[in-house]
Amino acid sequence: MKNNGGQKAEGAWIPRLNQTIRTGVDKLQSLYHAARVNVFGHKKLVMILAALSAVVLIVVATTLLTREEARVAEHGEATHDAHEGEQIVRLHDEELEEFGIAVDTAGPGTLTVQREFPGEITPNYDRLAHVVARVSGVVRKVYKSLGDSVRAGETLAVLDSRDLADAKAAYLAALKRVEIARVNAQREEELWKKKISPQVDYLEAKKAFDEANIELKSAEQKLHALGFSEKNLSVLPSRPDATFTRYKLKAPFTGTVIERHIVLGEAVKEESEVFVVADLGTVWVDISVYPKDLSSIRAGQDVVIKVGDDVPDVTGKIAYVGPVLGETTRTALARMILQNPDRKLLPGM
Repeated sequence: MKNNGGQKAEGAWIPRLNQTIRTGVDKLQSLYHAARVNVFGHKKLVMILAALSAVVLIVVATTLLTREEARVAEHGEATHDAHEGEQIVRLHDEELEEFGIAVDTAGPGTLTVQREFPGEITPNYDRLAHVVARVSGVVRKVYKSLGDSVRAGETLAVLDSRDLADAKAAYLAALKRVEIARVNAQREEELWKKKISPQVDYLEAKKAFDEANIELKSAEQKLHALGFSEKNLSVLPSRPDATFTRYKLKAPFTGTVIERHIVLGEAVKEESEVFVVADLGTVWVDISVYPKDLSSIRAGQDVVIKVGDDVPDVTGKIAYVGPVLGETTRTALARMILQNPDRKLLPGM
């Protein structure tokens, strides 16, 4: 209140100054009109106009000063009122803990930044196998269906294959030729050493033996390519002819049948995919990373996978960040490898 009264006293001279200025302006205007009649009073007219301009400047300055004082006075009152309304809220330790409020000294620290990206669970393609028919044939038996668990080496289906029978027959024929050529070469060697037969006969017999061995190796390799082991080959001569056409499709490792493309009685071509087996004990999570976020994503970072559908959140680390963008998605690939012992993480989630 004291400051407000002083401001009113200091501004009391302003109305008197305004009245004096108006009187001076009136006199100057009279002189101006009189000077217009006097042609020879040009210098006097200029002086009068200069004086008039000075008076106008005084009036403008006075008006601006008055407005500024009023604004400052108003601002001071408003500021004073605002400070009068301030309230300080103090919380006890129990209240800070209840509302989760933490107080600490300002200083350098680490901020955790969270980002969300779309992703998809896929099979671990390092543990996925396409089971193909290595020979053509007709499906005689199917033992496994979609979703079935299989063990390594377990039979999935059986084909009747003429191509397999031909391969087995070629192997057995080559095996017999080798035996005959071996006996013949041994006899010719003995006759040559006894000077009974010429050396050329021995050399020809030895050459025939070598050629028979080459044919046998070729027949063996063909059966190995069809999945036959050395043990299978060793028992092949004692097997009945009825099994010559039987070709077994077997699981390459323990896993789950996730695809089946075979039915009973179907004619299957060579290299046709008939089953897909996956080991779902581990799965991949492929994450789509936008280009603007690539600089902050790297291998080893922690990730929380939110699957939903009553599946608890899963944590893991990024194992790989791709160096290129997808042609259609325009995103980079970040991949996680997760253990899946309970098989709750299903490909496609």
